[in-house]
Amino acid sequence: MASTSWGAPTLQFVPLETNATPPTGAWDSVEGLITIEADILLEGSTTLNTEEGETKKLKNARGNDVDSKKMPSSYTLETSIIRTKGSTPKFPAVNGIVTGDYAMRLIPEDPAAIGIQFGKCNIAVNKGWDEDQGLLDILTVSGVQPNGTDKEICKEYTAQ
Repeated sequence: MASTSWGAPTLQFVPLETNATPPTGAWDSVEGLITIEADILLEGSTTLNTEEGETKKLKNARGNDVDSKKMPSSYTLETSIIRTKGSTPKFPAVNGIVTGDYAMRLIPEDPAAIGIQFGKCNIAVNKGWDEDQGLLDILTVSGVQPNGTDKEICKEYTAQ
């Protein structure tokens, strides 16, 4: 068992109804669950990118700072899915856009290690290809502030 959450992840997605909150409890029984196992993910392609929120400043007519506030950080998970003969896309996309909102969680190779979860996210799927890797579906998963009382965009998650 690993003491860190590195290694080949499993990704799970659940479609959200309009204004729905993320599922609680066991996702395996949730209708519409989409699981992407590590064996179809391109090695080293899964990354969580965090962009620090900007600091907005209120200035008076003399240019002095009167007040400031920090905006929330934004979170984007990117990964590449290997496409093989006979495989179908995990998400139907038109010009890269997947309609609807989803909840997503990343389960590390060792499920007892700490993963991450987006209570609400948008998904984009674009195509990539080169001689060394062939056809890829490049997923960009952007965290969105979820509905309900829990407003955390990206939170830690442990499967076990």
